[in-house]
Amino acid sequence: MIIYHIKDLMMRKSVETQKKITYDTIETATSISKVTLSRMASQRGYNTSMSNIEKLCNYFNCSIDQLVTIVPENP
Repeated sequence: MIIYHIKDLMMRKSVETQKKITYDTIETATSISKVTLSRMASQRGYNTSMSNIEKLCNYFNCSIDQLVTIVPENP
């Protein structure tokens, strides 16, 4: 199962920039819809494109392992 750390990265960027980072802010910068961002942040295992992952890594200036964690599912 895949878990995205969008909320953690939003908080970190808010502290670094001293500006509130919202889904609207990210949508404007990356063209990823607020609905997609919300689903990525809240639904475990949400399937998204590599393009979205790349845009988010660039926006948050992070590596893919800081954005995504893979948790093994129990059989």
